[in-house]
Amino acid sequence: MTSPDQHEAFSAAMPAHQPELLGATAFSGLEAVADSPAEALLTPAQRVYAEAAVASMSETLGLNHEDIRLVIDDTPETGRRIVAIDASPNGQHIGLYRQIVEQRQVDPDWYTIQVDGQRVDPLAGCTRSTYAAMITDARARGEQFLPDSLALNQHNGHVWTATMMTGEPLESPGHIWIGSSSSYNKVNFVGQDITRGGKSFRVRPAVVVGRVES
Repeated sequence: MTSPDQHEAFSAAMPAHQPELLGATAFSGLEAVADSPAEALLTPAQRVYAEAAVASMSETLGLNHEDIRLVIDDTPETGRRIVAIDASPNGQHIGLYRQIVEQRQVDPDWYTIQVDGQRVDPLAGCTRSTYAAMITDARARGEQFLPDSLALNQHNGHVWTATMMTGEPLESPGHIWIGSSSSYNKVNFVGQDITRGGKSFRVRPAVVVGRVES
């Protein structure tokens, strides 16, 4: 793991993987995303890998299985990908960005998961495009209170949260991209100091489970 002052993404810490090529061991459990358009695009092999990824995210990271959604992340740089992402209302608090990087320097396997015998970094999967896809999915499902929104904060009394884009290079030296949503069909991304945020800045574990061939 590199210094948090460098423009490095968390993805640099873990080897790239090709989930669609793996012969994953079957797990049960995509019932929670059976209504997802992304789920219908999975090949049989990708579906097995997705089931394993969702199970590992839930068991290892303590995520609520029902909060993990499959979304379609489509950019010119990455192509069309299916990503399993934590779509819980307020994400996960595991520390400030600098603290997270320091913990990874001490233990590179900290806050990682095993999927089909491969070590996967779920922090590397949360990018601006993946986050936007997660919010789009929530809107499509008619969620009244979107994740990381002021409306959600006013509804549940929880601290108003924003998500750190741990899969992106820093926005500028010492500043990480954070994302939040609004009630005006808008996703907001701004750069924030990596030493600030307290319990407001969260992470959303995300794992690429397959690529969609055009």
